[in-house]
Amino acid sequence: MKAEPSARAETSDIDYRLLIPFLTHVVLTQTLILVIRITTSYRAIELGLSVLWLGVIAAGFAIIPAFTALQVGRWIDRGNDARAVRLGSALTVVACIGLWAWPRSGMHLLGFSVLLGFGHMFCMAGHQMLAVRSGGARSRESVLGYYMVAASIGQGFGPFIVGWLGGSVALPPTGQLFGVSLLAAAASALVAIAVRPSPRPKGDHDAENFVAVGDLLKLRGFFAVMVSSVVTVTALDLLSAGAGCGAANRCQ
Repeated sequence: MKAEPSARAETSDIDYRLLIPFLTHVVLTQTLILVIRITTSYRAIELGLSVLWLGVIAAGFAIIPAFTALQVGRWIDRGNDARAVRLGSALTVVACIGLWAWPRSGMHLLGFSVLLGFGHMFCMAGHQMLAVRSGGARSRESVLGYYMVAASIGQGFGPFIVGWLGGSVALPPTGQLFGVSLLAAAASALVAIAVRPSPRPKGDHDAENFVAVGDLLKLRGFFAVMVSSVVTVTALDLLSAGAGCGAANRCQ
C-alpha cells in the first residue's frame, strides 16, 4: 500500500509551475483575440465600411504575419518560447490600445489588426513549445490535452463576452468591448512575465541543423495536416466575417 503514492508520483512529470501560468495565458489570449476580431467587424460596420473592408482586415490579421512564421519558429527553437510569449503579449497590448483609442478609419483597423496578428502569432508559436516543455515524456499527451481545453475555453469566452455586453442590440458597444480586450491583454502580459524561460541550449545552432520547408512537406501526412489546419482556420474566419456581414445587413 505504501508503494502506490510513489508509483503515482513517478507516472507524472508535469511541471505545474510552468503549466499553470502557461494555461492561464492561453485562456486570456484566446479570449481577447476572439473579442477583438468580432468587435473589429462591428466597428467597421459603425464606420460605414464595405464588406470588402471586412475581408481585407481579416486577411491582414491572418496572412501578413504568416510570411514571418518560419523565421519566428526557428527563433523559438533556440530556447525563446517564453520570450516569444512576452513579445506577443506586448504587441497585443499595443494593438488593443490602438483599437480602443483610435478606431477611426479602415486603415486604423487594418494597421492595428495586422499588429494584433503578429502578437497572436508569437503567442501561438510560443504556446506550442511551452506545451512540450511543460510535460515530460510520460505526461506530454496530457499537457497537450490541457492546452486544447484551455484554448477552447478562451474561444468560448470571447463570443460569450460579446453577446453578454451586446445583449439584443444589432451593434454591441464596441468601445466597451475594446476596453475589455485591453484589460485582458494587460492581464495576459502580466501572466507572461511569470512564464519561466527555458535554459539556453548548449552550443550554437548551425544552418545545417534546420530542416528545409521542402523536406517537411515531404514527410508522410504533414501536407494533409497542414491543409486541414488551413481549412479549419479559414472556416472560422469565414464564420466571423459572416457574422459581421449579417449584422451589416440588419443595420441597413
